[in-house]
Amino acid sequence: MKREIFRIGRSIKAAPVTAATFLFSTIYYDRVLSRKRRVWDGAQSWSDRVAVYVIYPSDGLLATHLTTLRHVAASGYATVVVSNLPLSDSDRQQVLDLCVSYIERPNFGYDFGAYRDGVLSVSDRFADLTRLALLNDSAWYPLPDKRNWLHAAEEMGHDLVGATSNYGTPRHDIADFMDIEWSYSVDHRNFHYGSFALSFGPKILKDPAFFSFWKRMRLDNNKKRVVRRGEIAMSQWVVQRGYTHQCIFDPATLETALDALSDDRLAELTNDIILPEHFRAIDAKHKVLEISPTDPERRTVFTKFILTCTSLQGASYALPDLTILEKDYPFLKKSPLRLSKDGADTTLRILAKMSGPDIDDIVAEAKAIYNPRAAPPPKMTGPPKKGG
Repeated sequence: MKREIFRIGRSIKAAPVTAATFLFSTIYYDRVLSRKRRVWDGAQSWSDRVAVYVIYPSDGLLATHLTTLRHVAASGYATVVVSNLPLSDSDRQQVLDLCVSYIERPNFGYDFGAYRDGVLSVSDRFADLTRLALLNDSAWYPLPDKRNWLHAAEEMGHDLVGATSNYGTPRHDIADFMDIEWSYSVDHRNFHYGSFALSFGPKILKDPAFFSFWKRMRLDNNKKRVVRRGEIAMSQWVVQRGYTHQCIFDPATLETALDALSDDRLAELTNDIILPEHFRAIDAKHKVLEISPTDPERRTVFTKFILTCTSLQGASYALPDLTILEKDYPFLKKSPLRLSKDGADTTLRILAKMSGPDIDDIVAEAKAIYNPRAAPPPKMTGPPKKGG
């Protein structure tokens, strides 16, 4: 009750600022901040397929940025790179060699603010495009020897294709994980596809309302509001207008995928769940792993626990050991390396299971991101219910 009272109080206190940003932040960006935006023409040629690739090069241009740019170009896409930080002259030249257009902008609006600049910069080409992809560097893509998501999106043929989705299943309390019944639906008001990978087909691109969505989108420097007004709003726009949509890892299939695993692999997957900042769930994971291999309920406990963690965190964060190593998924999120020691250690453990070209660059970057001072999970006041 105390937390809820404080939350309501904070909401009331923040209401004037929230209203002001809703009404004026996009106008402020377009009329003031955008004057600082700079645009360069790249060396590559235009195509009927365009990718907008957003980067935040806080440590300069990385080898993995160049890997992504080469992959996108080799996949037949003309790339518009949008950077939320300025690059050095030498780094910028490397990008220009691999893209069709490069935009440096003030860091306002997170990834969707940058996407907006990139999308609007190619809006006069919408009628001639067969695909428009949005990517950002919050995840490593491509992963060595994994599926080409750009081509997979085309082959699936849907109007919108993502990597995976969130809020397709109700969030479940970790303390009651044994009670979960897995279900999946796009009807939740917060259902959305992750913004790190979105691919739009020609039906959407030819819809005038698609341009209007981006032109009128309310920019903000509050991350939660960006998620709500950006990736949630975009996915809901697609769903409500009746366009077809799907993702290359469908969480609806998760329970079936777990049933197909051996007992040892299921235990390994439980150990490799990533739960950045869900500290109660991290602590519960270690308790669950203490179950004896001879316990007849062990497999059921692991399955229910994995399903609950996925409902809380989403498959792209929680289950890279399954999605990447079992399902040919080509994305790995970077933020767990910063957010918790358990998430960092698990990410490095999963990378150690991978091989192929460019994996050394990803591992080197992961070790550079790794924050050994990330807060360890606090101890729970009691064990999780049933099987914990």
